Amino acid sequence: EVHKSGRLCWLQIATKNKVYLFDILLLGARAFKNGLSMILESKRILKVIHDCRALAGCLFAHFGVKLNNVFDTQVADVMCFYSETG
Repeated sequence: EVHKSGRLCWLQIATKNKVYLFDILLLGARAFKNGLSMILESKRILKVIHDCRALAGCLFAHFGVKLNNVFDTQVADVMCFYSETG
């Protein structure tokens, strides 16, 4: 389970044309030192994540990575639901 005291095994990143899977168990901190942290912490690159709380906690606790510019689809779903139902 991914949370701040859990373990991150895989990280998936998709662009318009490609999907990338990173084996974090194998790569460990090297994955973030070699560019993933720049992407995840970038204010210019939009990250779309469903319920990013656990992932954000895990990334920060284990790798010191602070997510920026995140669109959380769970939050969007809640906002849509409440705007429709009042």
